[in-house]
Amino acid sequence: MYCPYFYRLLQGARVLSVLSAPSLRSLQSSPFGSFSTPIALPYPVMRAIGFSTSLPIDDEKSLFEFAAETPAPGPRDLLVRVRAVSVNPVDTKQRLRAAVDTVLDTPRILGYDASGVVEAVGSAVSLFKPGDAVYYAGSAGHWPAIAELIGPQGSIGSILGAPQLDVSQLMGKSVSLAWELMFTRSSFETGDMIEQHRILDRVAGLVDDGRLRTTLSETLTGFTAANHRQAHRMVEAGRMIGKVVITY
Repeated sequence: MYCPYFYRLLQGARVLSVLSAPSLRSLQSSPFGSFSTPIALPYPVMRAIGFSTSLPIDDEKSLFEFAAETPAPGPRDLLVRVRAVSVNPVDTKQRLRAAVDTVLDTPRILGYDASGVVEAVGSAVSLFKPGDAVYYAGSAGHWPAIAELIGPQGSIGSILGAPQLDVSQLMGKSVSLAWELMFTRSSFETGDMIEQHRILDRVAGLVDDGRLRTTLSETLTGFTAANHRQAHRMVEAGRMIGKVVITY
């Protein structure tokens, strides 16, 4: 989330994004590193970095800084002061594909992975409070081999959207295909919405215990468009191992 604040629907309530780490200790051992205590309450306008047209990353206008309205949390939202983000391949693909030969009316802010400190909570939120440290979230090329190897009456689970998959290859074996998306529970307010919080709380505990280790390999410092372009450049090169993170 290339801006100082983000808000997402939470279970208190419900969880839309991958937000957890209920203590600063959890955040300090998170993949995004350690951060200071929260600062002043949000201003009406915040700084943001985004794009309005799809351009090569070497173009200074491919990602630029602009002023955006600070979001106000609804009943099931958290407002979080972002302290660090990671840049994913999907970010570079969206920048390159979402506004080809067009100019967006409003610049688009990219980003899926972030960590920071809660500034404000909605009226229905019960599991988080201001000052809490939180983090959240993010190949069809092997499909023929998967379809061949899967046994009769087997099941395939996927976390990736792939409209080009030829599911007819599964019919003869009576194979079932199931999608798993982390946002389903919150988007549809399912009865087990709280489970997303429990899963992520467990992940935070495993990180604290040293049983899960970060994949962080590169860190850039400073909330600048130049740093975000550099992170995109590193990911687009196709040689990135691990995560590149930008701390604010």
